[in-house]
Amino acid sequence: MVPQWSNVTAVVPSTNLQRSQNGKSQTILKHSSRFIALILVLTPMTSASAQTYRFTLPVYEVEAYIEEDGSVTLYYYMEFLNDSAASPLDFVDLALPYANYDLRNIEATINDNPMPEVNDSAYVNGAELALKQYAIPAGQSGTVIATVRGITDILFPYDQDDRENYVNFQIEPNYFGSEYDRSRNTAYRMTIILPPGGVGTEDGVYYNPEKWPGDTISEASTTTDGRVYYSWYTENANVHTAYRFGAAFPATAVPETAIIPEEEYNPPSAGRSSGLLRFLNCLRIQVPFWFFRCYFHSNCQKE
Repeated sequence: MVPQWSNVTAVVPSTNLQRSQNGKSQTILKHSSRFIALILVLTPMTSASAQTYRFTLPVYEVEAYIEEDGSVTLYYYMEFLNDSAASPLDFVDLALPYANYDLRNIEATINDNPMPEVNDSAYVNGAELALKQYAIPAGQSGTVIATVRGITDILFPYDQDDRENYVNFQIEPNYFGSEYDRSRNTAYRMTIILPPGGVGTEDGVYYNPEKWPGDTISEASTTTDGRVYYSWYTENANVHTAYRFGAAFPATAVPETAIIPEEEYNPPSAGRSSGLLRFLNCLRIQVPFWFFRCYFHSNCQKE
């Protein structure tokens, strides 16, 4: 990925990103979709011989807030359209970063109803969202929204020689196996919001996204409360390709204790591919979202 320094124009963004009075990040969208998805893993829990899993995602949105304390808040929005000949979609495994998080900090809904259960997933590093009575029937649509607050140990030093004392944040949103996701024209938006207060409009850097079918950047601007953000949008995406996004900013914007040395990050060596099938007592379609840290020497060299 190629770092690009940006001059941010201070205008109100089209998505009207704001923060509530109690300091928590929030989003008000102009579109019918609200926000936001990064990682969701579909896991119908029934016999493999009796199930068919096939769907599209008309809208897929991901928002990552880097907070003042160096933690990250993730918002996920996924609008599923189940195939008319498919089985009901009744479980979603929410794969989370190999970082510190707490299941009690996860809030989720299905079609504006509270998620019946949020459990620790036995199949991915993250949470299991059990739709239960709100399972999405064949031929119908359903919207899953999840918020994960307080993810820590997620920021790493920027090690290019063009800037000193910068910190790196990278994300690869969830993608499904192409045998399940049949999307071709998903309205897909990814937004990274930098910390408040410590990042000026000329301080940030974003990375040219990998495999992205849209523009190199769609918006580089500020929220109504002055936070720098970068946003990518296209209506030509799918949700079975691994897209990669990232940004960097001055390390002084977050506490020093929030920045983890690269050598301390040791994710599991297995399971980094999408669309992996695991046969246990039943078939679960595991398509993990891998939220990774970019090691610049191998992935993010400057031109």
